[in-house]
Amino acid sequence: MEKLGALVEEIIYEGQPSSVYFGLPLYEKVDLQAMIEEAYERGERELILPRGAYRLKPNGAHIRLCNMKDFRLDGNGSVLLYDDMHYTGMHISNCYNVTVENFSTDYEPFGFTQCKIVAIDPNGTYIDAYVADGYMNDFSGGPHHCPVFQSSFYSGTTRRIMHMRPFSIRPDNVEQLGSRLIRVHSPLSKDHRTLLSVGDYFTATLRFVMAPALALNGCGGVHIRNFTVWSGVVGVAESGSEAKNYYDGFCVVPGPRPLGATEERLVSTVADAAHMPNNRIGPTMENGVYHSMGDDGVNFYGHFCRVAEVISPTELITAERVTLGYREDDSLRFYTQSTHLIGSAKVLSCEPVEEYTPKLDLSKALGAVNFRATCFFRVQLKTPVTLTEGDWFFNENRVGSGFVLRNNRYFNLRPRGALIKASDGLIENCVFEELGLPGVQIRPELHWAEAGCSHRVTVRNNLFIRCGSTRTAALTVEGHAALDQRDIVIENNEFIDSPGSDLWLTSALGVTVRGNRFSLGNGGTAGHPCVRLGVVENITFENNRFGCRGRVAVAAGERATGVVGAEPRLLSVASESLATEQQGVGGWHFGYSPIGAQDYFDYPEYRHETKTADGWHAPEGDETCGCILRLWDDVYMRPGEECDAVKTYVCPEDGRILLGATGDLIPGEPSDDGVHLSVLHENTLVWEKDMNAGNLADFPPLVLDVHAGDAIHFRVNKRGNAEGDGTDWDPKVLYL
Repeated sequence: MEKLGALVEEIIYEGQPSSVYFGLPLYEKVDLQAMIEEAYERGERELILPRGAYRLKPNGAHIRLCNMKDFRLDGNGSVLLYDDMHYTGMHISNCYNVTVENFSTDYEPFGFTQCKIVAIDPNGTYIDAYVADGYMNDFSGGPHHCPVFQSSFYSGTTRRIMHMRPFSIRPDNVEQLGSRLIRVHSPLSKDHRTLLSVGDYFTATLRFVMAPALALNGCGGVHIRNFTVWSGVVGVAESGSEAKNYYDGFCVVPGPRPLGATEERLVSTVADAAHMPNNRIGPTMENGVYHSMGDDGVNFYGHFCRVAEVISPTELITAERVTLGYREDDSLRFYTQSTHLIGSAKVLSCEPVEEYTPKLDLSKALGAVNFRATCFFRVQLKTPVTLTEGDWFFNENRVGSGFVLRNNRYFNLRPRGALIKASDGLIENCVFEELGLPGVQIRPELHWAEAGCSHRVTVRNNLFIRCGSTRTAALTVEGHAALDQRDIVIENNEFIDSPGSDLWLTSALGVTVRGNRFSLGNGGTAGHPCVRLGVVENITFENNRFGCRGRVAVAAGERATGVVGAEPRLLSVASESLATEQQGVGGWHFGYSPIGAQDYFDYPEYRHETKTADGWHAPEGDETCGCILRLWDDVYMRPGEECDAVKTYVCPEDGRILLGATGDLIPGEPSDDGVHLSVLHENTLVWEKDMNAGNLADFPPLVLDVHAGDAIHFRVNKRGNAEGDGTDWDPKVLYL
């Protein structure tokens, strides 16, 4: 400590006493990297820093702890100021039994700016905004090599994130109107036009050029304690862990107001708080706070790979996006190209294959994102498996299983609190509040090639407050075609003011729902069931309580079997059936009808048009019949010039049904002529409405008595012309 103290030199910051900066002495000429390495080489097992703010320049990373064992670095309440956002803040690699504690970290400058909206073009073509004092005011992209800025919107009154899609901010569409006044030329969606007001904020972040504030690679037994991240692309990126690492009091929150700024920060990290791929064991994270991030709180996952060639039932060549490698006895779990489960087999041996060309075009992947192979391996299996070129698989030993999330708070996030693709995990005593997507979402994401399926996960004693949206639920367990989310326990949780359902289960087998309190509070939409069941088997309900909000307690479609302890109703939602890419699933048909006619035809082709859009179409080249298209989470009915777009529900049995619709209607842009909506029971009109372009409308609940085989038609007509008439209308049918 004597040597360290002698080398620490306090400086004056911009003509002011250094104590102004974070209330700490500011140290700029300290070679902290050399001090750490020298202390470790001398055999010291701990290094305690003088408390201060340390400005650091990168050398590969700003601080590197490599190949260390049995060492403790104590920041003593210090702040680390990273000089270059393109480089990782602290990089810990190949370390065991190392503790890093009592630090806060920030990038200076940090990679985002924030602006207050001063004008919104009524024609929906631009927004004018004032760039807050003290924040980055350079949208050229040149100094940061950033081709596009990622944006988010915030309420001017609550300063909380507004859950709507960003608009595009690029160097070529930002016009400088004054020294800090800008105009962003970008088409505004209906959300922007109807929900944004003068005085609201938006942020523009350099997500695609920023680095993690903290990174762990190939570590085990690392303890991160009382460590706060104020900025970075992610709070911590952990990968390749061979043993469990621990985070106690790891927080990701907006940092202090910058020098010269009058506005507090709206953003902490611009992506996840904890991004954790391909670990052999997941971490334990407890007593943390994750606040105001642009993406998920935590994400545990592995990588989906593909079968490039089948040599024999026990030998294959794999195609992978990320070089993972395999050990003997690693378990590979295989799925068909349509994601039905094939089975698992253990690895006997593995070796890389150089300069290999697959027989099959592997980029044509199911889902929204093309698969791009970068490496190939020849893998021997211990037991035979019946495989086909193009099948999917993942390494069950490299998804972060064994994770624990305990006593954490996830607040004001754009998407999810915890995104789980691992097994043998525990989520308990956490608070999930004000999240645009589920507080906990247990699912693989084939569209990002992120695996895997979760077995033996318990979610208990958590509080969910205003999580999810009208299209999702506060807690979801879901997957693809395979019933491979298995043995999940959901117990003793509370759900308050959920905008949609509280719990959504599909592609799940063996789920216990016990002792939960659903649909508390006065918010949300009464038209959504508390619990929705899709394709599930063996679901058990025990001792749950349902709040009085006018909701159906448990709604289940005909694909839910083995439901015990609940009285589910038959529920079918159009968008869920569309996602199966098959006509007639769940009773739904997606098609068209000539204008003024009562003849209905299914669209013959399901096409993946772009990485974010897929849906039902007329034959290639026929644009007169329209289409029904899924774009991210919205499902657009686009009428043609000669035909209406129609969703038809065929009733499977006699009974009384309730018709509803999830979400808002989005007919066109303000310059367009709107649409005409109608609902018919067989050929009898039961509801219709003209919708002006750019307006929002709620579909009124309708109750009908039906017989098996009756058809309910939801039609969208072009009204004038079909230009810009894409309408987000997602009907649901509930048997009463």
